[in-house]
Parts: sequence; structure tokens; C-alpha cells
Amino acid sequence: MIKRILLRLTGIIGNLTSGWRGFTLAYIVETYDWSIKHDGESITHALNQQGLIRARITYCPCLIENQIVHFGSINTFFTKTGWNRPHPSNRIVLTWFHVEEGDPRLERLAQVQQEVDVIHTSCESTKQTLVAAGIDEHKVVVIPLGVDTTLFTPVIQEQKREIRKRLGIDPDRLVIGSFQKDGVGWGEGLEPKLIKGPDVLVETIARLKDRRPLILLTGPARGYVKHRLDELEIDYIHTYLQDTTQLPMMYHTLDLYLITSRLEGGPKSLLEAWASGVPVVSTRVGMVSDIAVNMETVLLAATDSLGLSQVVQHLLKDAGLRNRLVSHALAGIPSFDWKKIARRYSESLYV
Repeated sequence: MIKRILLRLTGIIGNLTSGWRGFTLAYIVETYDWSIKHDGESITHALNQQGLIRARITYCPCLIENQIVHFGSINTFFTKTGWNRPHPSNRIVLTWFHVEEGDPRLERLAQVQQEVDVIHTSCESTKQTLVAAGIDEHKVVVIPLGVDTTLFTPVIQEQKREIRKRLGIDPDRLVIGSFQKDGVGWGEGLEPKLIKGPDVLVETIARLKDRRPLILLTGPARGYVKHRLDELEIDYIHTYLQDTTQLPMMYHTLDLYLITSRLEGGPKSLLEAWASGVPVVSTRVGMVSDIAVNMETVLLAATDSLGLSQVVQHLLKDAGLRNRLVSHALAGIPSFDWKKIARRYSESLYV
């Protein structure tokens, strides 16, 4: 709580001086959300680096005038009793990645949409949900998430074996990755966040137990998954990384990345795995449905453990398929570099 208050105060002070420092975009991030903050940092860095617009992240929209205020998530826009109302001289952009069924904020947004100039989302399925709820479709712009292609890069097999050796992982072990937050809240995460499919993840891995997989986990609130894997006597390593620059090394240990979500706006891990040269097996969710091609850049399955495990088994048996998925994904990943995505932001959201 004290940290959040201090960050908010820092944001207010920054907002007071932003105008004379030449900033024209304030990207509002959450004080506790690791992913939203990382997105904001990546976008503003790419905008500044290319000279597209002077941008910065901040934790509140207070005292900002004559600028673009981009709320990086629905959580930064709505409050418990209303919504944040920046000065009317500002252009307001709001990002909403995915909409859970029954979320009361959907109806509230439909009622106050005149307060927002542009609503951004990362996938067509969320746009359809917003429009069906009464949001003006002309206000909704779909631009996918991005990835830092200088940070996430592929490695050759020899490098992969060396990284595994440093981490104490058998170089011949089957290693499956799951890098997300899939527990409720910011504690241990023993209650599953079902839209992320942690139950499907565990059940899929259970069907692969005869292959002795090692499950590599990152992200907060993974308690449910770890507890279930313990019950099944399946090996795992969980490392909650505080520094995103350490994340590429985690991808470099993997044989495949597994996405089992029921609902997504991204996930960003799809792009990170692609850029790292890791084959992906996924459910048909969010951005995956928009940008991935089954049997070309990803293997797709329904959200059930049997179908997912069968697809994984198929991938493990076919080296040619694995190589094709990786090569096609790597060929397409430059289109999703944050520099390209930031340019699309500047052309579609900030004009």
C-alpha cells in the first residue's frame, strides 16, 4: 500500500512538469500489474526511440492538460465509484484486452463511452464483445501486442544445452513452458483464475506424464498449478522473475510452450516464444486466433486436455513439423516488433 501511494505521488509530480518537458503522451499503468507496466514501458520507449511522439508512463491522470492520456488497462480507467476524468483538453485512449463474462464495467463503459476518444484492444474477439455491448464500433481499434525482437532471439542447440546445464536441467529432458499469472489475486494464487486455463494446463501435462516432462513456470500467483503438479508427482521449477531481461533465458530452455487459456487478449507469450524460436501449442484464444496459422506457425487445439495432449504428442514425434513452425514464426515476427506496433499506435490511436 505504501509503495502504491509513493508511486502515485511520483506520478502526480511528473504530471505537473510533463508539459514544459515536452511530453505529449501519458501512458497510465497499474502500480502492481507486471504485464501492463511492461507494455507501457515498451510502447513509450519505441515511440520515443523513433521520434514519433514524446511519451512517458505514469500512475495517474491527475493534472494533465492538452496531452494524450492512454489508459493502459480498464483497471486504470474505472474506479470503485466512477471513472478517472482527465481534463477535457486531453485526448483519451483506453485499452481493454479481454472482457470476462458478466464484468459490470462493460455496461459502465457503454454508458460513458462519450468520455473516450478511442478504445483499443489487441484482438478481434474482444472488439466483437465490446460492439455487442453497445460500444460504437468506429471507436474500437484492433492492434496486437508487440515483442522486443532485440531481447527475445533464438539460440542454437549448443547454446540451449549450455543454458540448461547452468540451470541444472538435464539437456535431454522434455521441458514445457508456462509463463503467466493464473491464480486469483497477488498472493500465493491457490484459487485458479479459470480464464487462464490452469486446470487445463495441469490436466494436459498429466496426460504427458509418461514422457517425464519438466514444467518451467514463471509469473506470480502460480500456487494452484504447483499444488496440482505436486499431487501428480510431476517435476517443475517456478521462478518469479522480477526483471524481464531474464525471461529470454527461460524460453531458451524449452522444447515447447503451452497455452491453455479459455480467454485472452494476447497472450504476449505467443510472440515471445515465436521470437525465441520455440514451437507453440495453443488453444484458439485472443490474438492467437487473429495472427497464428495452424500447422504453419502454431499447433491449435480446443480447450480440453485430451486434444491438447494429442497435439503435443504429434509435435514431439515430428521434428520436421517443429522446424517448420519455428522457421515460419521467425519469418513473421519482425511485423510484431514493438517499433512496428508503436508506429501503428501513433497512426491509429494518437491522431
